Amino acid sequence: MAIQNKTFYVGDVEYSVTSFTASKGLQYVKQLSKIIAPSMAALAGNNTELPNLAEMTVADATLEDGFLKAATLLVENMDKEDVVQLIKNLVSSCRRDNKDINFDQDYSCNYGELVKVLIEVVKFNFSDVFPKGAFG
Repeated sequence: MAIQNKTFYVGDVEYSVTSFTASKGLQYVKQLSKIIAPSMAALAGNNTELPNLAEMTVADATLEDGFLKAATLLVENMDKEDVVQLIKNLVSSCRRDNKDINFDQDYSCNYGELVKVLIEVVKFNFSDVFPKGAFG
């Protein structure tokens, strides 16, 4: 499959994302898996379908559904990878309002937008790797 592009909006901001090359995609999916796979497994528990992480709130979660364990695993696994660099690498495939992203300026006090962009990038590039519905 060839390199693909997609346009999406976060609020009034237009983003365009370009798919990763196979080499970069494999590198990033390996890093992402180390960080989030154990948490997703804890959230799934005995369920066959994972909850939608993009829509889940703390109020939706109970100790019985593994949220506390998932959150703990997520924090513990973040130490295994350089998360800041991984996030920068993931959003580097995007343009914001037809301009290159200035990570430190564009996302200073704007972490909600950053999270939404990351979810879109991961869904676009890795929807065939992570369980259906995991990222919305």
